[in-house]
Amino acid sequence: MQATGAAELSRTTGRAATLKVVAAATRQAEEVIVLTGPDSTPAGLPTAAPAQAGPVPAEPRPRRERGLPAEPVLALPWALLAAVAGGLALTAAFPPAGVWPLAPLGPALLVVALQGRSLRASVLAGLLFGLALFVPLLSWLINVAWYAWAALAIAEAVIFALLCVGQRVLLSLRAWPVAVAGWWVAAEALRGRWPYAFPWGRLAMSQAGTPAAPWAAVGGAPLLTLLLALTGSTLAWLVLRRRPIPALAFAGALGLTLAGALLPARATCRMPGTCPACSAPPP
Repeated sequence: MQATGAAELSRTTGRAATLKVVAAATRQAEEVIVLTGPDSTPAGLPTAAPAQAGPVPAEPRPRRERGLPAEPVLALPWALLAAVAGGLALTAAFPPAGVWPLAPLGPALLVVALQGRSLRASVLAGLLFGLALFVPLLSWLINVAWYAWAALAIAEAVIFALLCVGQRVLLSLRAWPVAVAGWWVAAEALRGRWPYAFPWGRLAMSQAGTPAAPWAAVGGAPLLTLLLALTGSTLAWLVLRRRPIPALAFAGALGLTLAGALLPARATCRMPGTCPACSAPPP
């Protein structure tokens, strides 16, 4: 009897131990399921997005900046003041003052005044530039009649202001310094044909007897105007950007303009009667 009871006790104890082991294993499995989730994915942790089939699209390249910034660098009052200063600087390049190095400063300040402006503000800046240029430049007409002086100066300033809308549009181009230089040539050509038959205030006419003047014997006033305006536009680029490339562009344009002094002294003049490269009007 004692042996039978001991055997029964041993079997009961073994069964209880087996149940404890099974219960412990079950608890561990439940903990693993809670930790990892039913689909073996870590619960509460971010999962990686499934890989897409096919080639991986390349990252888009950053777009190159075109033209000048859309936001103006100067407040409107300062921009208008720059326009007036540009007109006066260009006036001072003509006789009787004759400070010819100031000629490129006029186009440069006009670019600064037009940068980031609306079309209406561009017209206003162009009008102030034109008045600052043509009112003193044409003051000799007061000896004829004061109203002739006022009418011609105001008319030229208004025409110039309307044309400045075109220059403002060109400032959004990638190669805007070259486009602005071409704008000056086109604007002078238009003003030289309409409404009057003389282009008052031509950039080239401020360079009589200067190192740049011999270029007029090569390409006429348009070429000389182009070089002066290109020097001015690259100067504005340097002021607005302050980077090595604008600095190199300005140095190149200035050097090319002054390289006119290296041209042969005797050349066929393409500006009969009004050549700024000649000390006297050619025959």
